[in-house]
Amino acid sequence: MNTTMNKTNSQNSSADDLVITGLGMLTANGLGTETNTRLFSEAASKKSSEEYKVVGFNPAPHLTDRKVIKAVSHRDVLGLVAMEDCLKNSGISAQTINPDRTGLYVGAPPSSYEDLHNYNDAASASVDAYGVLNEKAFGEHFRSASPTTLLNGLPNNVLCYGAKTLDARGPNSNYTTMETSSHMAVMGASRALRLGRIDCAVVGGYTAHSNKEFISSMKQRGYGDATPVAEGAAFATLETRANAEKRGAKIVCKVLACAAASDAAGPFQTNSASPALTDLIKQTMANAKVQACDVGVIMTSASGLKSADQAEQTAVNTVWSSAEKPVVAATATRWGNLMEAGGIAEIGFLSDCYAKKSVPESSIVGTTGKFNPEKRTAMIVRTSPWGEYSCMIVEMC
Repeated sequence: MNTTMNKTNSQNSSADDLVITGLGMLTANGLGTETNTRLFSEAASKKSSEEYKVVGFNPAPHLTDRKVIKAVSHRDVLGLVAMEDCLKNSGISAQTINPDRTGLYVGAPPSSYEDLHNYNDAASASVDAYGVLNEKAFGEHFRSASPTTLLNGLPNNVLCYGAKTLDARGPNSNYTTMETSSHMAVMGASRALRLGRIDCAVVGGYTAHSNKEFISSMKQRGYGDATPVAEGAAFATLETRANAEKRGAKIVCKVLACAAASDAAGPFQTNSASPALTDLIKQTMANAKVQACDVGVIMTSASGLKSADQAEQTAVNTVWSSAEKPVVAATATRWGNLMEAGGIAEIGFLSDCYAKKSVPESSIVGTTGKFNPEKRTAMIVRTSPWGEYSCMIVEMC
């Protein structure tokens, strides 16, 4: 049934289909999706977030505007490098796009703890009883205060500088919903594309939750013990099939559906019974017009947070209770938990798996079914510690 289904999808391809034509990625393993997928089985599983940091990497050769390196934070640079890698692989630039019909949708980590705390402490100590800021006192409390001090901590720096690099003037949006951020970006861009507001969009996310305060807070709640928080970024170009064919671009996959849901229980209150995630998967499959038996691979977050991992496992077992379960895998086993960059990073991995007709043993999670490369439909599930879930279904080319 599945083989027929996928052949039908390909035969019924429409100019309005939403497709991904290029990928860009940067992790502790290196720059580029090919580098990361090639090293997947070779890379050792690391034990701490410190080992998943991107260090010793020179971003200058990979950025159009090298001056930006001094203007933004380390994490922003990671995002901009991956975005430019995506643009290069997609074959688009400021010279080849229609600026007014190009969008940018970015998943970003929240503002830097250090920047905000340093600024807030100085500001609080410099305000008098009437709420008036004493600028001289502020300068004494925070001698390094300057416009760039605040700018370094903004969560939309990659969105702004990326739009400047690409000269993208179409709709844009920034999302800070942790593991579901990149999928939220895909959803935002998909809506703009389907409404005919844009022809293409750059979507993705970046992450660098490497400050000690954040890591300590997460570990106290049992998060990241099994899968350490990592640094990295992943972006993709999402466009209509008509636009891609007009450019002569190579299509990586077709996006069939993408959706999000929440248990709304609060931070670190993920419902391990996962009714919301189970319903989300079913609804996303209905939107994509696929059945459980059509799915060849399921990519999960495998974040290391017990309740979140249990929620994913329960949802998969529930949906595939009467159908043959596909192979369940996770890139977090070698790339670490890429949080906001996850959801897009897996696409390069999936493309490699289908090309090689195998899924690395080191990526397989729990007891799962066998990989059938004839089933070109793949599902990517994301679960955040805030009880938020997202699901994207793609058809690999």
